[in-house]
Amino acid sequence: MNRHSKRTSQFDRLTRALRAADPDILEIVQFGSSVYAPRLARDVDLLVLTRAKKDYEVYLDAAQFGSKNVDVVVKEPSESMGTDIALSILAFSKTLYGNGRTRKEAMENMPVPTFESARNYLIMADEQMKQAPKERQDDFRDARYRLAFDLLFDAVRHAAMTFLVLDEQTRWSELPKKLPVPFNKRFREFISFLHVQFNYQGTWPKDRVDETFQDWRGKVSTFIEELAARSQAAQDGQS
Repeated sequence: MNRHSKRTSQFDRLTRALRAADPDILEIVQFGSSVYAPRLARDVDLLVLTRAKKDYEVYLDAAQFGSKNVDVVVKEPSESMGTDIALSILAFSKTLYGNGRTRKEAMENMPVPTFESARNYLIMADEQMKQAPKERQDDFRDARYRLAFDLLFDAVRHAAMTFLVLDEQTRWSELPKKLPVPFNKRFREFISFLHVQFNYQGTWPKDRVDETFQDWRGKVSTFIEELAARSQAAQDGQS
């Protein structure tokens, strides 16, 4: 069995287990990093839409996916979902069970995203870099540096999701789940370095942390502005 077939089989078992645990489930949606970077993702994010919520432990007990952790968001049709989750579902998601109701709900209820949220993450990252050297304990200082690099990735992620959701050619259909060339390659690079190596593994150059941060911040800022410009050009061309 190849890797794709194995993963498909795992998701089939996961879906069956959740539906057996809660017969009222209407839809199961996979979203987040396990969709846009399945080989690098450390966990699997799911949104479960059900007619009537059960105890949360019911879903955790059923949600087994090999060595990966499964994070489950459970909601009923009458409940709203967070803006960040809605954006992620619109940009990077797969419906494992159901008819697309969750994506439609996210699109109808979510405010139009802007690139300003991505730029705000850059400011948050800057603040962590300012505070990190002031920490006296190594663990606290290390945590701030990790967070600073991961906030840079959050800026990238939000810019990518905003671009995909604002793409008028795909707004009312299945989104492409990937960015156009050359943004897709740069996106994978950001995942590998900022999210995995620097945040998860903590392997940034310790003797050049400020220089490294500024270098990657510049790359992220350029990525955001170029995506924003391309998105605006597409909208201007359709007006």
